[in-house]
Amino acid sequence: INIFVLAIILKLTIDVYHRYNDTKYHITNFNVPDELKKNGITGEVVSNYLLSNISYIENAVSRNMPNYGQFPVNHKKYDTEIADNSEELEYSGISYKRLVAFIANAFSTRRVISGNIIITDKMNELILQTNFSDNGNHIQVNSSDSFTLKDKISILTLEMANKIYASMNPLQYSLFLYSMKDYKKCNAFIDQNIGRFKTNSEKEHAYSLKAFSFQMLQQRTESNLE
Repeated sequence: INIFVLAIILKLTIDVYHRYNDTKYHITNFNVPDELKKNGITGEVVSNYLLSNISYIENAVSRNMPNYGQFPVNHKKYDTEIADNSEELEYSGISYKRLVAFIANAFSTRRVISGNIIITDKMNELILQTNFSDNGNHIQVNSSDSFTLKDKISILTLEMANKIYASMNPLQYSLFLYSMKDYKKCNAFIDQNIGRFKTNSEKEHAYSLKAFSFQMLQQRTESNLE
């Protein structure tokens, strides 16, 4: 066996090992009805929408980290991560990544987020379901009948991304709401989910953020009265 072959085997072994020990969640293609596929809404499209919306939330948190002033941010980036596996959301073709996935998955179960889109009889309402469980309940969101098909998918996946991210990383999601200047929703989320913060440190951070958020609400109210 020459050096080139040994190098390939070594790289494959390392990549399979990393994949085997991967603790991130990976979004896989959603199941969609044929009616949606005919309109260009495939399982890959839905999955990429969801991945893009979750990435938007993560980037908003990371981008605004330095702007929280004295808020004692926990610099462990995320408790639970979503992998950027957009390149793997394709069915066609054979690739090195699929080979790695095939070997690793033979020895371990990968954590995945997948689901279905259902068309109801009620004014073409869409339901987006996922296998992701929030306190034992699978997350589901319903669309409004007042939007175009692509708008419905965009809104559904955005709402789903918010629910998944809030469940996985409540402290970071609180920071996201604060960064979006949705102070009222930030305070309400912390109050309703204080039991989700895993440590006393996280709870202290959450209460600190709530105090900052309350101050911003007061400033906004005073500004509106002037």
